[in-house]
Amino acid sequence: MGLDALMEFGGKRIRVQSDAQLLVRQLNGEDRVTDEKLKALYQRAQTLLRQFEWCRMVHVYREINKVADRLANRGIGDAMGRNSAG
Repeated sequence: MGLDALMEFGGKRIRVQSDAQLLVRQLNGEDRVTDEKLKALYQRAQTLLRQFEWCRMVHVYREINKVADRLANRGIGDAMGRNSAG
């Protein structure tokens, strides 16, 4: 959803930070996606990432990423029709 939003806002060069190390490693091509349920999401993300002029996926430790984590959880809660103040 974040990559879709960046495309809508016209982002060209992006730096994506995530506290999900496996996700970062998979999107950087360092690890394979083995979970069948995640393969379609992975393919969609790869398709979107190729549309940016430049993209860097970076792992950050959860302690550093607390605000982003709280906002993501709020967004998930809103999308599911409930308020998640996290």
